[in-house]
Amino acid sequence: MIKTWIKRLWMGNSAENHPQPNSQVKESDVMENKEDYLINHDTIEQIVKDTSLEVLPILIKNYLEEATLRTTNILNAMDKQDFETLEFEAHTLGSTSLAMGATGLGLLARKIETVCLNGTPDKALDHKMEFKQLAEQSKIAFSKILERTNAQ
Repeated sequence: MIKTWIKRLWMGNSAENHPQPNSQVKESDVMENKEDYLINHDTIEQIVKDTSLEVLPILIKNYLEEATLRTTNILNAMDKQDFETLEFEAHTLGSTSLAMGATGLGLLARKIETVCLNGTPDKALDHKMEFKQLAEQSKIAFSKILERTNAQ
């Protein structure tokens, strides 16, 4: 029942409301299921089970605030080639994104963190546009869920 409600909440009345994944990201590197690319429905369902439906909008608002700050910090660190900050911010965003179900963004942040940890942080810069686009798509997807949750 919760899963059906979440899918309706996510999709709205038609599939055209569903943001499409960034074409630069290989689907096989992220998720097999396109629906769970930006937001993993199973994770959202588990969050609702662990807390409540009433708490979900609060968690989403908090995540959006933190993700916006971390995204800005990551992009600034890339611009300045401040790889220590980049590694820290990517790690933090990766963890919070995966915990909230923003799987694509979480895995990309982890990829950026990994190249920093592996001693090749300049390779993280190759992911800047991909990261920026995916962060924006994830933000839009969560904002739509938040709007629909508030309309219930």
